[in-house]
Amino acid sequence: MSQKKSFLSNKAMPEEVRKEKVFGEFRLSNHLVPFYLYVPAVIFSFVYGLYYCGIPPLVFAMYFVISIPLWSLFEYVAHRWILHAKPKSAFWQKVLYGAHTGHHDYPKDVRFHLTPLEVSIPALFIFYGFYYLLLGVNAHAFMAGWVSIYLIYDWLHYAVHNYNFNNRWYKLYQQHHIDHHFIDEETNFGFISLAWDELFGTKLTSRKLLAKERNKELTE
Repeated sequence: MSQKKSFLSNKAMPEEVRKEKVFGEFRLSNHLVPFYLYVPAVIFSFVYGLYYCGIPPLVFAMYFVISIPLWSLFEYVAHRWILHAKPKSAFWQKVLYGAHTGHHDYPKDVRFHLTPLEVSIPALFIFYGFYYLLLGVNAHAFMAGWVSIYLIYDWLHYAVHNYNFNNRWYKLYQQHHIDHHFIDEETNFGFISLAWDELFGTKLTSRKLLAKERNKELTE
C-alpha cells in the first residue's frame, strides 16, 4: 500500500529554511537542559508547598497525582488542535513552524525534538499563575506533578526519535509516535497517554488507513 510522503527530509533542516521559517537563532538540542531548568522548579514546589505552606502530605500527593492525567489531556488537545492548526497569519505560521511543523518536515533534526525554551519557560509561569488562582496554595502540589510529567514527556519524545531501547512498553510508545510522523499525521496525537486517541477516535487503525488510501485514490 503506497503512502504519501509526510515529511520533507530525513536530514537536518537547511539553514536557509530555518532562517526563513523559524524565529530566533537558538534551538534546544541538549536533552539534559530541561532537567537542569525544571527539576529545581519541582523541588521548589515540594519544599514550598509541604514546609512553608503546610499542605498535608496526603493532600499534596492527591493534587500531584491528579495533575498527571490532566497534563496528558492538555498535551493531546494542544497537539491536535493547536500544533496542527492551519493559521492564515504569516506570524502564527512561523510560530507553529518553529514549535512543531518544522519537526514534521524534518523529523530527524535533533534541534526540533525538545520543546523550545521560549515556549516552556513562559508556559511554566502562566500555568503556575493560573493554577494558583484556581487552587490556592495547593497549586504547588499540582504543579510539582504537572512539571514532572512534562519532563518525562520531553525526554521520552526526544528518546523515541533518537534511541531504540529493547523494552516492550517503550517500543509501543515509539511506534505510536513514529506512525504519527510517517504514516498519518492526523492520527496518534497522544503521547504520554495513548488512551486519548482511543477515546477520541484518532488512533491509527488498518481500517482508517485503508479508508484514507481509498479517499486519496478517488481525489487523484
